[in-house]
Amino acid sequence: MLTFQFPSPGTIIFSFTASLISLDMTITESGYTVNNFQGGSTQGITDMIGKTLSLAELKATLILSAVDIFPDEDAFCYTEGSCEKNYVMEMHCYACLSTLAQSHNFSWSRWNLLAGSRTAVLLVRELIEGKKVPYYSTLLVTPLKTSIIDCTEVSASFNAVGIAGMEYYADLYQLSQAHAQPGSLEKQRTMSPVLRDNIAKILMAIRPLSLC
Repeated sequence: MLTFQFPSPGTIIFSFTASLISLDMTITESGYTVNNFQGGSTQGITDMIGKTLSLAELKATLILSAVDIFPDEDAFCYTEGSCEKNYVMEMHCYACLSTLAQSHNFSWSRWNLLAGSRTAVLLVRELIEGKKVPYYSTLLVTPLKTSIIDCTEVSASFNAVGIAGMEYYADLYQLSQAHAQPGSLEKQRTMSPVLRDNIAKILMAIRPLSLC
């Protein structure tokens, strides 16, 4: 499971929960800070809590502590219970998520695992200053299009049909350009490219859409 939130300017909270471990980290321009880790403790993990690390340092510390959440390209050939997504689609989706990270929240959807390799499903909501935090909408991503669909986490069955009035959008970025509020578009336009790159790198390294 993943959760992606924007608590304050220049700071992104990334939460990742797997079958045996969970971690919460803060992503900034400076790097990655693990704030909480559950599922085991080694001296290396204890020492890294609260420290800002580069991605290489973070990966090395976790892997040396037997917490390898960074799958190799052929890892999905040897695992069960996951669904590797189309690589180009998945990587492009992470690039779009990083671009919208300061204006939107993203979270895990129970429909993603069984959606197939050419479909990713996750939850999204736009944060609008001065307004109540809205409910999540369900986002469907394929190699050909991205849309908000008429389906929720409590729906009896999966429905890939777009909500009323949903037009064709090639990707999440194009969809946001058409539907996001002006304040959100401004956050996307002025976002630090270093922060955006750091977010994309951790998502591409962990590949959460293929793991859950």
